[in-house]
Amino acid sequence: MNKDEIVLDLRRQLADSNRRVNALLQEVAELKDLLVRKTEEEQKQRNIARGLLKIMQNRSEKQTPVKTAPAADTPDDDSGQAAPAARPREKTNYGAKRIDHYVTEVEHVAVDPDDPRFDRERARWISERESARYILIPMRFIKRIYHVNKYVQDGTVMEGKAPDAPFLGSNYDGSFIAGIAQLRYLYSMPVERIVNFFTENGFEIKKGTAHGLLRKTELLFENLYKALGLAVKEDDYVAGDKTYHKVLVAEKNKDGKGIRKGYIWDVTAVHLGLTYYFYNDGSRSEKVILNYIGDYGGTFQSDGFSPYRKMARKLTRLACLQHVKRKFLDCGDDFDARVVVRLINHLYHKDHIHEIGKDGWTVEDNTRWR
Repeated sequence: MNKDEIVLDLRRQLADSNRRVNALLQEVAELKDLLVRKTEEEQKQRNIARGLLKIMQNRSEKQTPVKTAPAADTPDDDSGQAAPAARPREKTNYGAKRIDHYVTEVEHVAVDPDDPRFDRERARWISERESARYILIPMRFIKRIYHVNKYVQDGTVMEGKAPDAPFLGSNYDGSFIAGIAQLRYLYSMPVERIVNFFTENGFEIKKGTAHGLLRKTELLFENLYKALGLAVKEDDYVAGDKTYHKVLVAEKNKDGKGIRKGYIWDVTAVHLGLTYYFYNDGSRSEKVILNYIGDYGGTFQSDGFSPYRKMARKLTRLACLQHVKRKFLDCGDDFDARVVVRLINHLYHKDHIHEIGKDGWTVEDNTRWR
């Protein structure tokens, strides 16, 4: 090879090397850009996670707004930048962790120096600190008077209507009755103590009146409870079950404790979306559920408890598919059993795509689909 050919070959090799270097540089740049985007996305996800965690840790999503000093009262400092807003301390004066009460009503009060020499117009604002005080306002009672107006227009007499009271002839609003019931049944306060508590907070009520409101409330809810029990059996498809809770009793058990299992029964109207709970001194006797079902002739779905099986003589009884699935799970790694479990899981997963009564979908359609 002569000199010119050698130079030409070196130039070709150099150009080829430059192309490879440029390709490598482009690949490095793309990888760097991808890494930057990945880092930004990770940071974004971390910020989202921190925000969700902060919301979950709060008792309410209501956030306390950050207080900033008014523009007229917060002049810029010598650097030309506004002073940062004050932040509450993380610890109390005694070293305990400070609790943020997000659900409380917040008031902001500006406190200026009480020095007689202080002149707000001449003073230059430097900074502020927050000092919180929690204030308790006792129970409030409001007497709301409705001025019901009556008019005549075009020969027709028209009159407004005040809101109905829960009980005829009573001036007590539902919120008032609910407050008494809450203190009596949720906080176990005797009526006499409730009356004294109201009196101490500026509202005098007779003990007999309070008892009367509670008796009327009990009767009202008893009637609603009975109506609910009848309404559930209006559905042609119901499901039943039971559960228990430890209850206190006078007799001691073998362990010397005065507790036993008290059973609560429930029947749900599948189509109506109603659920009826009933309790007969905690009894698990078949008479409890059989007496409630009575002459019901629809479809009843449940587990294999013997009283439920007796219902098959007079109504259509359906087994619980979840209890059926459990038996196949008990088969362990048996291949055919695992196939059945997967089929049931698939049905559960897809069962929501159709809803009876929506878009013309009928019970018969649902039966054929299943």
